[in-house]
Amino acid sequence: AEDHLFPVIRETGTGVVAREALANSFLTDSFTAEGPFDPQDGKTGMKKEDIQAKLDKANAFKFLVEPDKGIPSLPAAALNWVVSHPEVSNVIPGSKTVEEIEQCLTAADATPFSSEEMAEVRKIQESWSE
Repeated sequence: AEDHLFPVIRETGTGVVAREALANSFLTDSFTAEGPFDPQDGKTGMKKEDIQAKLDKANAFKFLVEPDKGIPSLPAAALNWVVSHPEVSNVIPGSKTVEEIEQCLTAADATPFSSEEMAEVRKIQESWSE
């Protein structure tokens, strides 16, 4: 999105409503690879190793958790990262529980991440495709 969609968004003056900001709950810090998962949850059919690999990737972003800056949890950091992009007008977190909604709301007043923090996230993401 940053390379292909956001330039078009800026050029046309439109906005983005982001979704899946919690990466199918992998950024919620609310489960382990052991589960158990609701039968409706897509993780039910996944191998534990694959779930753990995704959780490990999510944990790479814990450096963004900064309680003193109003970002007390990984879900709050995930949402703040999304809205730190000026092209994003709104975000639909897709929370599944009241606890997840409460975690998300804690970041509503947080200061957007700095360009350095945003660059560090991008660097981590790019390292996965190497």
